[in-house]
Amino acid sequence: MEKLKSFHVKGCYVFTPLESYDFIADFKEVEDISIANNPNMKNLSFLKKLSEWIMLSLHNVNLDNLDDIRFSLDENERFADTGLSIFNCKIKDISTLYGSRGIYELVVIGGDPKTERERWRKLYSSYKHFYELKE
Repeated sequence: MEKLKSFHVKGCYVFTPLESYDFIADFKEVEDISIANNPNMKNLSFLKKLSEWIMLSLHNVNLDNLDDIRFSLDENERFADTGLSIFNCKIKDISTLYGSRGIYELVVIGGDPKTERERWRKLYSSYKHFYELKE
């Protein structure tokens, strides 16, 4: 892992559940982050140490809240230059992002169309896309 820190990593894609994603914070230049298939994920705290991320994609992830995203956006004074993709995730509380102007494009796929769309619509974003999962 020490050797990885010396690389200029622009994209980090994790498709296996891990206990911690803190190693992503070592990639100071990472712009594109994708995390999939971890229903027991605790948080996104690694974002607090990153200022260059542009796109965050979460797939089949469960989280209590998105506080770490808001902290990262506010701390780095990022306004309308990031994308957030939520695919079939369960996120209990997204209200911390209400009022943030840091999300440029939002894509939400899955979840109950009526309830999910309403709560995500409250979030400021230049572009919003909602898709239902068809079985």
